[in-house]
Amino acid sequence: MADKKPKASSVITLGGKGSSLSAASVFAVANGLAQVRIDSSILDKFKSSSSSSNRKSPPVKFHIPIPKILTFEESRAFLLALLNKLLLSGSASTVLPVLISNVLNAGSKNLDLGEVEVSAEEVGILDKSCACLYGICGILDYE
Repeated sequence: MADKKPKASSVITLGGKGSSLSAASVFAVANGLAQVRIDSSILDKFKSSSSSSNRKSPPVKFHIPIPKILTFEESRAFLLALLNKLLLSGSASTVLPVLISNVLNAGSKNLDLGEVEVSAEEVGILDKSCACLYGICGILDYE
């Protein structure tokens, strides 16, 4: 009999008021035991701030590299930590957070986000992110 991965039975909500990302949540999402949901209030905030902002930088194409040394579980933890970082930073766009959430929830073995249009502010966040370390630490802390 083939060993099947259990279906995600819980939902981890990110971006809401007072929300935080626990080691247990990182472990659950990294292992496909939980789905990710972005709180609608943070998406509404991003949409309203991007429509009212006059100083929007033009979008640039950016590829988010997933380090090849990471296991599949660690790569999912990396993307979850990156998603949380983008939400906490007040990113001006909803595109990248929604894309990451969709990739995590799809359950696919392909985690490549491809080339994505992001703002200069988001490039700064992505370049300076330690999400890879945070994700792995979350898994190790839970185990």
